[in-house]
Amino acid sequence: MENIKSRISHIDAIRGFMMLLVIYGHLMLYLTPTPISDIKYFFGHFRMPLFFFIAGFFLYTDNYSKELFKRRSINRLARQLYPTIIFWALFSLAFIPETWPDSWLTKYKGGYWFTYVSVEMFFIIAPLLLVLSLQNCSKRVTILAMIAVCTIVEVIFYVTSLTDYYILPDAVYGFLSWELVAVYLPYVILGIVAKMYIDKFNQICQSVKWAVALIAIFIATYIYRETLSEYQVIEKIVPYVLAFSGIIICNIIFSFLYRFTFVAESRIMRGLTFIGTSTLEIYLLHYFIVFGIKSISDLTTAGEMLDSICNTVFELPVYIVLSVIVAEICLFAVYQLKNTGIYRFLFPEAKH
Repeated sequence: MENIKSRISHIDAIRGFMMLLVIYGHLMLYLTPTPISDIKYFFGHFRMPLFFFIAGFFLYTDNYSKELFKRRSINRLARQLYPTIIFWALFSLAFIPETWPDSWLTKYKGGYWFTYVSVEMFFIIAPLLLVLSLQNCSKRVTILAMIAVCTIVEVIFYVTSLTDYYILPDAVYGFLSWELVAVYLPYVILGIVAKMYIDKFNQICQSVKWAVALIAIFIATYIYRETLSEYQVIEKIVPYVLAFSGIIICNIIFSFLYRFTFVAESRIMRGLTFIGTSTLEIYLLHYFIVFGIKSISDLTTAGEMLDSICNTVFELPVYIVLSVIVAEICLFAVYQLKNTGIYRFLFPEAKH
């Protein structure tokens, strides 16, 4: 069984790799004529779900006290929502002023939806965990309660999307990014369940049988996804099957790699872990870098060159290298902000 330090390290490495894939996707989306490729589409099935899985993993703790809930609530508002609003405003005014301030009422928030939705999910799930903890409810009851809440969220969304009946006003749906909450909340709950039964989860991550089974499920579903999508009910399930299996497979791969000291202590893994511990800052800053590059007048040629390698063997390594460069620029900017003292204004110190 892995110790806490090792366990968190490999999760941070996963988070770092997913952050690079986010930058990867945005470089392709905003800098090239081809907004998506087969490789980007492949990773897209589990990239953001894995982020929310990790968010759920860190959200859960065995004994949820009022003091812990209060402290975490303040941190979510001060360390996550507050800087998100600031960076959204600065980015919108600098690069997409035509969307200001209306984009805050849309589900994607001008690109800054992830941190916003993460905070929203915290205030959906954390109060429930607090109440259940104070009542000394069992893990099974806690899971059933979370599933019930998730079901309510899904029903509100799907009733509106599949019919003309609006349970909530359309503007409220946009402001709350309700569609994204409905899509990604199950993965937060999966992360919480994994943390609840961490020993069993680690056993799954170290099991060859589970690895083979999940890889087979993922590959079969991915290959036959179009055929399966011909059936309306199954069509809604396919993305979840790919995401759930992809999440566990990623954990299995990184857990396996971390068994080898030379891998765990390699520059690549240490770099991914470092990026993984700074995802908030990188996420909020990387849009400035990508759109700054986009604003360069002679970008057309570079964009065409990047477009020419899409769906070739060069795409993944080239875009990963570019993503690392963007992440490093973001980290350098964070370092400079810390030296000037502005960092504390943008990212208030966490309450411990």
